[in-house]
Amino acid sequence: MNSYESDILPGALADLSAEDQARPLPELAGVLLSLVDRGWIDVHWYIDRYLGPKVPRDLLPALLADPGTWEYPEDHDWNGALTLVLTEAGTETAHLTAEELVQRP
Repeated sequence: MNSYESDILPGALADLSAEDQARPLPELAGVLLSLVDRGWIDVHWYIDRYLGPKVPRDLLPALLADPGTWEYPEDHDWNGALTLVLTEAGTETAHLTAEELVQRP
């Protein structure tokens, strides 16, 4: 998932291949939650064109289970959208090879 740009979740989803976009939401949510749990990505609210507060981890499973969370809003009002933010640890992993990533906890 792309979080280099503090991308809203629907924008990050659009960055995936068509094959990955077609994966079931629980699978995509599991991948995202694993990145959060590793400390590589934080999830924030998008509020008034700015990065809002961090979303508590315990709220994420329910939010990610809602298909609307993964879609662009029809009215183009992104307030309240989930935003993915790369952490310092995530930045470090972005420069690793696939083999090095496998060896990381």
